[in-house]
Amino acid sequence: MPLIGTFRVDLPSEIVSSLRKENSPYHCKGEVVVLGDIENATVVSKGNIHCKGSVSKSNLISQGSVIIDGCCSNSTLYVKQDVILRTVVGSDIVSESDITIHAHCSYSTLQATNNILGNKACVSESSLSAGNAITIRRVLHSNTNNVCRLSVGDALLKRRREFILQQHIEELLIKLQTLNEVSEVYSKSDENAPLASNASSQLKRIGIDKEEIATVLQQTQSELDAIKSYALKRFGVNIIVITSYADNNIVIEIDGLSTVTDTISTSTQFTSNGTSILYT
Repeated sequence: MPLIGTFRVDLPSEIVSSLRKENSPYHCKGEVVVLGDIENATVVSKGNIHCKGSVSKSNLISQGSVIIDGCCSNSTLYVKQDVILRTVVGSDIVSESDITIHAHCSYSTLQATNNILGNKACVSESSLSAGNAITIRRVLHSNTNNVCRLSVGDALLKRRREFILQQHIEELLIKLQTLNEVSEVYSKSDENAPLASNASSQLKRIGIDKEEIATVLQQTQSELDAIKSYALKRFGVNIIVITSYADNNIVIEIDGLSTVTDTISTSTQFTSNGTSILYT
C-alpha cells in the first residue's frame, strides 16, 4: 500500500532501511522528505521528493519536483517539475521543467524541457540539452576524448542543422582583445613608459606593427562579421559572438538564446536551434 500524504523519515528508520535495500521500490501519493540517504532504491511519488542526504544507484520518479541536497550519483531521475541538485556524477536526469545545478556536473546526461541553470556550476564530460537556454559558469577542460555537449532549442526535437565554427573564432577574439588593450595603452602612455613597452611586446607576439593596429582591428572585426553573415545566409541563424574583456566571459547567443561560460575548452560543442558550434 502506498503512503498517502507527506512522508518524512529520520535515521534510523525502517523505511530508510528499505530504501537502502537493493532494488527496493517505494510508492507515495504525497511528498517524500528523506533526511538521510537513498541508496539502491526506486522511489515513485505523485508529489515532491526532497532528499537531504545523497542519492546513489537509485531511480527517482516524481510528478512534482525533486531536490537533492547531497550528491546524486549513478542514478536516474524522471521528473515532471523542477530538479534542484548540488552535485551530479554519472547520472541520467530528465525534467519537463527546469534543472538547476549548484556546484558540479560530470559524466552525466541532463535534459530539460525549459532551462538548465548553473550560474555557479562547473560541467565536464557531460551532455546537457534544454528547450530554452543553458547557463553555466564553466566548462572544464578534459584530457580524455570525452566531449562536453550543450544543446539548446530544437536539438531536443532532433531537427539538427550543423554549422561548425572553427577555433580561429576564439583566436580572433583574443586578437581583438589584445589590439584593443594595446591601443588604449598607447593612447594614454608615453612611448618609453613600462606599459607601452609591454604593449609593444604583445604586438610582437601576434606579429603586428604599431602602425598596423587600426587596420588589423578593422580586418579582424570584418572577418568575424563575415562568419556571422555566412551563418545567417547558409542556415538562417543569427550567431553573435561577444567577448567581455572585463571578466573574460564569452557569450554565444543564437536567436535570442544565450549560453554563457567562463571558459570554453577545446572539443566543446554547443548546439542551439539545431546549429552546432564546435571548437576543435
